[in-house]
Amino acid sequence: MLADDAKKLMPPKNKVTGELERISKEDSEILKTWINEGAKWPDDATLTARKKETKGGDESALVAQAFARIAEVSKEKTAEEMKPYAMEIPGTDVTYEMVPIPGGKFKMGSPEARRAASPTKARSTR
Repeated sequence: MLADDAKKLMPPKNKVTGELERISKEDSEILKTWINEGAKWPDDATLTARKKETKGGDESALVAQAFARIAEVSKEKTAEEMKPYAMEIPGTDVTYEMVPIPGGKFKMGSPEARRAASPTKARSTR
C-alpha cells in the first residue's frame, strides 16, 4: 500500500478538492486477485465513460471551490490581462483553444435560420 502522498497513488487525489477517493479494501482485494489471475478481459466487454455519481447531487460547493482555485492561481486578474491561448493535452495530438469572453449577457446557440435548416441545432438562449 502506498502512502497518501505517493506520486504513483491510484486513483490520484482529486485535483479540484485535493481529497483522496480510495476504493474500499474489499474492492482492492478483488482487483488484486483479478490481476494475480492474469487480468483477463472478456473479448466482448467494452468500457463506457460515465460521470461519477455524487451524493446529494449539489455541485455548487464544488463549483465554488473550482472558481476559488482558478482565481487563486490565475496570473490574470483583470479582463485586459486575459489573452487567447492554445494548449495541447499532454500525451495526445489533441489541442484546444481558449478565448476570453467579456462578462455580461450573450446569446449562445444557433440562430433561428440555421435551426430551420438543421433541427439538431441548439436553440439560442441568454
